[in-house]
Order: sequence, then C-alpha cells, then structure tokens
Amino acid sequence: MTVSFENLHLKKLTIIILDTGCGIPPEQQPQIFKRFYRGEHQNILCSGLGLSIVQRIAELYHIEIQVKNMEKGLCVTTHF
Repeated sequence: MTVSFENLHLKKLTIIILDTGCGIPPEQQPQIFKRFYRGEHQNILCSGLGLSIVQRIAELYHIEIQVKNMEKGLCVTTHF
C-alpha cells in the first residue's frame, strides 16, 4: 500500500491511497459504499461498514472520494 499527499491546488489537499490487491470489479464499484456490502468476500470476517462510514464522514466534511482500478490494485483518491 502506498499513501501520498499532494497539494495541487492551493486550496485543496489530495490524498491518494494505492494498493496492489485484486481491485474491485466494475459492476461492484457502485455498491462498495453501501452499509453491510461485502461483495465477493462473504467468507471474510468483516461487517461491511467501513466504506459506508468513510463515505458518511466525507459527506459531512464535503470531501470528494474517487475509486478506480489500476493495472495492479486499487486507487482511492480524496480531495478536500
């Protein structure tokens, strides 16, 4: 996992998180912020709440979140 910070615009901070996992299938991406959604990983012990909590905090603070598959892994970008 790689985390980087950028200040491309004087009034905005960008945080980019990259991992080298398998990514998220495009058909599942619209669902990943729904409460209790776990996609194909039903056998993993998790609640499926993490990204829904992140999205709610982002909404409260007007933070933009973008999720995109890369050649190897996933890229999550936040702008605030």
